[in-house]
Amino acid sequence: MKKSKTLVIDSDIARAAGTTQHPVSSACREVLENVLEICHKIALSPILKEEWAKHQSKYTSTWLRTMIAKRKFEFKQISEDQQLRVKITQHAATAEINEIMQKDIHLIETAQVTEKIVISMDNTVREHFKTVSSQIHELKEISWANPHPDRQESVITWLKDGCEIENRRKLSSSP
Repeated sequence: MKKSKTLVIDSDIARAAGTTQHPVSSACREVLENVLEICHKIALSPILKEEWAKHQSKYTSTWLRTMIAKRKFEFKQISEDQQLRVKITQHAATAEINEIMQKDIHLIETAQVTEKIVISMDNTVREHFKTVSSQIHELKEISWANPHPDRQESVITWLKDGCEIENRRKLSSSP
């Protein structure tokens, strides 16, 4: 039997998932449908919950209510990891890259207190986190999956297989 995982799902998935047949919308919807059908849960921090409320589609709003009703939702009251934030600032190549990472650091902070799994289509921030992961231990074990159809990361198969940690998904993996 596969173990249930608690996933951090970025608001870009909430925004994109809808009922249209657009490839990105369909891919995001399929991820959410599989999370609902499989035994996985979603974790939202206060910041991520606010982002979801601001950006979610009508479909995603209904999906989230269903997840809450089925008790497949965890609200994580997390504190900012100031040491991690300082390390990011110290190792970011530029002030602009630091700003990009700081904007989404809450995804990492939430993943740290759950299963260390982020699902997001933001490949730019993912690559920035990967770049500094060799110097920042806290990032090394975070797995990041991108369901965008162009990425061909087989996220649905991975969800169905229990979200087992794969080296290729870790921020510490080589490109």
